[in-house]
Amino acid sequence: MTSESSAPPEKPGTSASFSRELDSDGVGKTISPAGSAATGAAARSLRALAAVDVILQRIDSLISTADGQERLLGMIGHLAHTLHHFLVLLHPLRLRIAKYRKNANTEPPSGSPSLLALSALISETRYTLRLFGLVQLWAWGSEAIHNPPADRTIRAITLAQVASNIIYQILENVPYLASKGVGSKRFIERRGGFTKWDLWSTRFWLGHILLEFLRLWRQSVLMRRQTEGTTGTDAEESEEDKETQKEDLRRAVRAWRKSLLNNFIWAPLCLHWSFERGIGVPGSVTGFFSFLAGTWALVDAWRDTA
Repeated sequence: MTSESSAPPEKPGTSASFSRELDSDGVGKTISPAGSAATGAAARSLRALAAVDVILQRIDSLISTADGQERLLGMIGHLAHTLHHFLVLLHPLRLRIAKYRKNANTEPPSGSPSLLALSALISETRYTLRLFGLVQLWAWGSEAIHNPPADRTIRAITLAQVASNIIYQILENVPYLASKGVGSKRFIERRGGFTKWDLWSTRFWLGHILLEFLRLWRQSVLMRRQTEGTTGTDAEESEEDKETQKEDLRRAVRAWRKSLLNNFIWAPLCLHWSFERGIGVPGSVTGFFSFLAGTWALVDAWRDTA
């Protein structure tokens, strides 16, 4: 019940039928239907602004890290690339529909549409931001040395991944700077040219992915052992401790499956980009698969901002 329902009955035909006297907090004031609607609209606007504020605060938190920036920009760029090629595929359907409609636009899509331009712009932005990638890789390598994984096999794989990524980043950064006039183009051309540097850069990225398959395999072995150990835990352990261990293991398995699926998506793309003529993956779908590969990591990063 609201305060209005407890007010005395109104007489038909009086002005009180359209406006109601307030109680002691608003003596002599009235709320007209128009005023009530305006108040409701203002409240809705404030709620909408509050929701926008929360979203923008979370986006700010996401892009405050280099990893978050890379993931968000990658998703936008790959999505723009995917939408462009999707609209191109729809053009024949539009032509068929146009036969039954007058004044329909039958011109093909522009050679350099805005979506493709956006994708190219974001791609170049990501190249620029990755110029600082060696700093992150150094930090990763330092962490792997000073706080190495307990398992020796995973420790060796991690160090190999760090080395592979450092070489990949150098092979990407040097020709990119040269293409912008910062370095010597002649230096690149005398050593195979820009295409060769790009191919070898991608091959070392592919090396990281192949090593990741090894790491995931080793991790699955360790998780299997942990599962067997959990099922045979000492009876003296409390039920709460057992449930905590099981929940931790379930989370580890979910993360492992995400990493495996992500790796399976990236592997054929990197293999395709590692050869000058590719391996037959259509250029129109590379953006879509890249988008899929980055989605899970972005979703997890977004959840962490809540």
